[in-house]
Amino acid sequence: MYRRYQTNPTIDDDICGYETYPFEVLTDVTCDDLGTGVWTMTDNPVGGSGQVRDTLMGMYYVKVDLCGYYEFTYTVWNGGVCEGTHTIGMTFHEQPNPTIEGSANVFACATDVYTTTDGRECTLDDELTWTWDLDPELGELTNNGDGTASIEWYADAVDETTTLSVEVCIDVPQGVILECCASAEFEIEVGSPTLAGQVKYWNEFETYMPTPLSNRISTEHTPCRLLLRGTVRWYLLR
Repeated sequence: MYRRYQTNPTIDDDICGYETYPFEVLTDVTCDDLGTGVWTMTDNPVGGSGQVRDTLMGMYYVKVDLCGYYEFTYTVWNGGVCEGTHTIGMTFHEQPNPTIEGSANVFACATDVYTTTDGRECTLDDELTWTWDLDPELGELTNNGDGTASIEWYADAVDETTTLSVEVCIDVPQGVILECCASAEFEIEVGSPTLAGQVKYWNEFETYMPTPLSNRISTEHTPCRLLLRGTVRWYLLR
């Protein structure tokens, strides 16, 4: 005589955050007396604790206080020879908590690099992915794939205020479907390049300089480089 217990298979995976969604325990009964079910934590990371709680609607959920792998065993015993157990295991990941660092005041026709920092207090060997977003009319955004992004600002971005955003997600290598993402935003003001700031272009082989003027007459972006002679003339006439 025995009892077999099964749980919703989605609970035996990776969990985003420190609490699962409700799941149920299914039973095959071969005992005359149903007995009483008890949950026990049978494996946990060092320093971590958790428990299975009853929703009072025939469902359960797990809540822990630290990231890592946990196991919980459900045992039913009717006081006699009829006993059954089932163990579930899951890895809890703390949700990403990104912030963006970089310059909030930039110059058109310059290139700036922005970095994400992770504010999580508990991390595993998580692989992260970063999805950056910027108004494509203002600059060319390059995702460097290491938590940083480079922006080459167009001349058309002068006097614009824009928002750079990033979505950071945990990429679970086992192929488990896990949505564990968080986003951050960063406001940026774009100003006109100064003559002093662009002297570095004078010594380039083709002696080009960026122009702060926007004269776009088509869908193409205003070129950031004109012949030095024309640019110097603009500065002298300011």
